[in-house]
Amino acid sequence: MTDKELELLKEKIISYVVDLYNNGDTDFEECIILNEDDDNSPCADIDGHIYIDSYDEDDGRCGYMNGTGACVITSVDVVMNIQVYDGDYNPVNINSREIEELIEKEITW
Repeated sequence: MTDKELELLKEKIISYVVDLYNNGDTDFEECIILNEDDDNSPCADIDGHIYIDSYDEDDGRCGYMNGTGACVITSVDVVMNIQVYDGDYNPVNINSREIEELIEKEITW
């Protein structure tokens, strides 16, 4: 597996998990395939959970009357297991904490 393929697979994993969160899902288990049209494409088996701490702005309680009533995210914690395989289905080492942190940043902003 090339470094470029690994980076593209990381981006695909991040995008998949962030999209799940944006659709209201916090649990995930999926096989992410880099190139769906290639039978020997690198892939990643992922499973995990997104933990969110947040609050809704409450104008009535704070008295400022300028809030939006929006959900304000105070912290995000992503816990996931990732097993990456090259095109021949050989395991590839990956820094899963790096990916978790990138997902947390995407969701927070």
